[in-house]
Amino acid sequence: MFFRKMFAIGLLLLLGACSQEEASIYPADLTEREEAILDMMAVPSFMFDFEAPDDDGEVSVWMEHYQSGRLENDRFLDLTAPVAQNGFVTFVSNVHDTDGIQLFRLGINSDGDSTASSFAMESDHLERMSGTWEAVQEERRWEAGEEIMLAYIGFSSNHHMSSLSTDFFEDPDNHLDELEQYDDAYVLKAKREK
Repeated sequence: MFFRKMFAIGLLLLLGACSQEEASIYPADLTEREEAILDMMAVPSFMFDFEAPDDDGEVSVWMEHYQSGRLENDRFLDLTAPVAQNGFVTFVSNVHDTDGIQLFRLGINSDGDSTASSFAMESDHLERMSGTWEAVQEERRWEAGEEIMLAYIGFSSNHHMSSLSTDFFEDPDNHLDELEQYDDAYVLKAKREK
């Protein structure tokens, strides 16, 4: 009888632990129409869905700017918003042809509430450069307090560039040397707080 009770309690605890969902962030699964709208508005553009089933809290997203691999600005276009259990992050960037201004826009949406910010800068130095960009391609577990890299944009006057390694997305601090190939690099990061 004692062993049956202990087995039942252990089973309930195990099932309870397995049923708890972990927080995660992943590329949004956009419809063809949504992708077309984003592409018309800005290239590059990135959208990420997040889920934090067990808590409400805050999400912070920001850009880091690197020049030839050196950190020049560690938190420009910094945005923090209260979030419910799920939502999405949007990042778009474009250069206005008429005035040559590079515009970065960042937004957080959760439970119908949106917070957004933008940053404009002169882009004359980018005119003769090639660009590349990439975002995380798979779902990532997202612990509270954990800083994760979501995407990057790189510009180089050298016409030979390569994408950053998957190791950079997993552990950017130990692979910063990969940014040296770019004259200018912009890294999008996020952090979740309970």
